[in-house]
Formats: sequence, structure tokens, C-alpha cells
Amino acid sequence: MSEGFLQHIHGSPSYLAERPKRALSGHYDSHAKPKIPTHFSTMALGTPGKIKIPSGDSRLKLDPKAAKTKLESFEDKSEVMKGPSRFTPEVLNEGGNISYRFWGPCPGVFQCDLTKLAFRMTGAGKLTYKVVRWDQELLRSAGKTAAGLLFDIKCSEDAVSQLHFPHCETELASLSEALSVVHISDDGMSILKPREITDTHVIVDIPHLSAFGLVWDIIKWFLNIRKQIRGQVLLFRQPTYKRQTRKLNVFLLPDDVPVQEVKGQLDEAEYIVAPSFCHLIRGQTYSLDCPEAYIVPSVSMSNTIVC
Repeated sequence: MSEGFLQHIHGSPSYLAERPKRALSGHYDSHAKPKIPTHFSTMALGTPGKIKIPSGDSRLKLDPKAAKTKLESFEDKSEVMKGPSRFTPEVLNEGGNISYRFWGPCPGVFQCDLTKLAFRMTGAGKLTYKVVRWDQELLRSAGKTAAGLLFDIKCSEDAVSQLHFPHCETELASLSEALSVVHISDDGMSILKPREITDTHVIVDIPHLSAFGLVWDIIKWFLNIRKQIRGQVLLFRQPTYKRQTRKLNVFLLPDDVPVQEVKGQLDEAEYIVAPSFCHLIRGQTYSLDCPEAYIVPSVSMSNTIVC
């Protein structure tokens, strides 16, 4: 993994031909703390600095202390994802391991405001879900590479029939044969063909719940490696003590990575709500411009790249 100023770098998986879509032996650690794919720079600010960030309305409105679920209807032109309800889940933080909880009151489609993950439910039930680590060797053996986070999903009444995974792609024409969903359980890994791909989500029918995630065909990933994606710029202020300079962490991420997952790995850092939406290019190197600050070269939180 190379270093540099504020990088968003994608891995270079080995070339593998497409394998038949069959069950593969494998496992995932549902208790392991997930690694967030990102690089960041730390800025020691002697005086207030000016950071050049793409303008636009922030899409992140978070309340990690929310104990009650809030529902509100919104419209969507997708036939499959028509008329879902958005909710803010209860967020549980156990030693930096983040999980989400929501009670689905009735049949319908419900979309999480924090993860952008959506569920089609056939009846009432309690949903619990969290991000877990990918098994990269298992993916490579199937000719796949991660295109998003891996979610371990459970429902008290087994009432989920369909999942809608957020994606960060901007060009849909090349996605129909490139993106799929993997289902990882005790029986191994299987590949699920999407029912529909919209501007924002990949929709798939599911047999039962366990771990699911969005993946790229590895050959098509190489063909799209320089394509533009939707991204976000996140700011976190580190706590300061007497006589210490102020420190600001700046992250470039795909827009399908939840802020909660980043914050869970930053201890007591304070998330700064600011305009965050931008477009990024895979493999591109980005730098910060702040004359008043000392910019520390980027340090990788993880070498696990998901988009």
C-alpha cells in the first residue's frame, strides 16, 4: 500500500477468470472488528486553516444516540423500490463494534438513513445488522472483489425477502454484468444475480439471512478502474489537551460507507458536520491545500479496499 497525501487507492487483485456460480466453502468472523477502507491525513493547525472541499449539501444527518426509530415516507421512481419508508435505527457501540437495530412494524420496504441499506419485509420483525470483515481469499477464488461493505443481517421473524444494497457508481450502463451480491453462510458462499440495479441501489431477492455484500466481477473491475464514483469528504476533530495543537482528520471515502463505521474506529474524535458530497476517481491521488497547517502524510486505517 503506497503512501501520499490523502489518498483513496484501490487494490490490485490478481487476474482471475470467471468461475461457475457455485457454492464455495468459506467463513466470515461476525465478531471481528471491520476494517474501514480509507486513508487519511492529520493536520496540526496552529491557526484556523482553510481546506478546499467540494461544495454541496451534506447528506449526513446522524444521531448516534437515537433510541427511537423515526419513520418518514419518501418517493422513489424505481418500480421495485416504490414508496419505501426511511428510518433512523438504534445504534449500539460495543468497544468500537457498531451494530444497528430496527423494528419493522409491517410489510413494506424500509431504508436505513445511516447505512442506506434497505429491506423488503413480508411482515413485522426486529432487524439487527452490522458490518463484518470480508474474506478476501474467498472472493478472489470466485473471481470477485468487494464493491461495498459486508453486512451480517438477522431478523427475529425471518421476515425479509429482499435487500437493496447502496452503490457508489455513476455509470449504470456497465453495471448489469459487473455487479452481483454474495451470500455467505455456514454452507459456504453463493453468488446472487441482482433483480434490478437503480441509480443508487442493487436489489436482490434473498433465500434467508446471514452475511451479504456487493461484489464486482474482477475482470470488469479492472475495465472500470478509472471510472468516476460518488464520494464523500469527512472531517473529524481530535480531542486536544493543554498546549497541544489542534488536529483534524480528513477522509475520502465512497459515499456508501457509513459515518458511524469510521467514527467507531476513531475513539473520542468529534465528527464535524459539513458539506461532504463529491465525485472521486478510482486510483486517483488527492492532496490537501491548507497553507496555515502542517499536513501529515496519509496513514492507512486498513488495506481492505471495498470500492
